[in-house]
Amino acid sequence: MNRPPDFEGWVIDPLLITPVLDKEALFNDPLYNRVFAPLWSKAAEALGSCNKLVIIGYSFSPTDFRTKKLFLEAFATNELKELIIVNPNPTAIERAKELCHFEHPVIFQDLASYVRSAHQSHHELSVFLSNDELVTTFQEGKRLVEALDKAQFELTGAFWFLLPGPGGWKLVLVSSLVDSRGSEEVALRAQEILSSIQPPIGIGRSALVVVSPSDQLFNAMRRFLRTGPGISAARVTGSTIDGFLIEDSYIYRTL
Repeated sequence: MNRPPDFEGWVIDPLLITPVLDKEALFNDPLYNRVFAPLWSKAAEALGSCNKLVIIGYSFSPTDFRTKKLFLEAFATNELKELIIVNPNPTAIERAKELCHFEHPVIFQDLASYVRSAHQSHHELSVFLSNDELVTTFQEGKRLVEALDKAQFELTGAFWFLLPGPGGWKLVLVSSLVDSRGSEEVALRAQEILSSIQPPIGIGRSALVVVSPSDQLFNAMRRFLRTGPGISAARVTGSTIDGFLIEDSYIYRTL
């Protein structure tokens, strides 16, 4: 009946600050400042400590100076490990990359494709995958191996391995670079290559495991099956190799 919304008898008066030129005047208003200042402080704290950031449909308007300042200050000290941008606008993508100091984000043109990818990434870690989901997962893994080879990533081995218990599926990447540069640096490089692949691959970064050629599991796998330098397609299930229970695995390469 044209009455304002209320909560337990209190009239609800929404406060909204849009990205306009006179935004600072609103922030300096006593009522707005009392409401928004704590929220922006929490936002700064969250951005300054997050590892993964997803930006959906936000284009960082040229007039939105406060938001740009918030991001620049947050990522002046915090280094993101993963940036996902859902936006078809190239200008907005470049602006987000600049503000977040992140060179190779994962780009999705629309929300539907991002949701599908996120759904795949969630399920790939599960122990219980349908045959169709496994086929898709193995195909996505092959795409990543192809991209790593194209980027001249020193890849001695690559295989999916089903960890016991609730561990789920992991894509094990074996590289001699681990011995000289360390697993963290090599993992970041692999993740950068993963992020650059278009269309995006449905493999979450948490599914990647980077190890040295001296890794015991890898050596057990290649004693059982040694492939050539190309990309193979061999599934090993229900086996015990050198004390390792191989409940399920899918091998691309074991040099």
